[in-house]
Amino acid sequence: MKKLQTSGTNTRKEQASRLKAAICSALNCTVEQYAQLVYAEGLKYLRYYLPDDKEGQNMINRSRVFWNWWKNHWATRDAEFKSLLERYPVNDAEIRLQLYLQYNDGKQLAENLHPQSVVMEESYSEMISELLQEECH
Repeated sequence: MKKLQTSGTNTRKEQASRLKAAICSALNCTVEQYAQLVYAEGLKYLRYYLPDDKEGQNMINRSRVFWNWWKNHWATRDAEFKSLLERYPVNDAEIRLQLYLQYNDGKQLAENLHPQSVVMEESYSEMISELLQEECH
């Protein structure tokens, strides 16, 4: 049974890798540029999602749960974007890039996309632990 789970995980990783490669190809960017964009828009998302809570932004920014959630949502949008491009090809590379950037804009996503409670609970739990440690020292 464990072997089946491992192969399922590998399949998901392979699918994610193929999807990322397809998006990088469509945008004429490197994997590193892609990763930088995912990260930068995640930070932008936090700035707009928690505009009056710099400490909360920093705390969630350090949360592995948040980044996994963010990358999962990004991959879902990538699959949708790829599907849109297949149905409605955009020949101009600059227009494709602008559409992609608009589709994944952290500011716009902050208005419509909200983390699951587990992301927030884990992040706030870490924040409370850090505050208690600071008070003890």
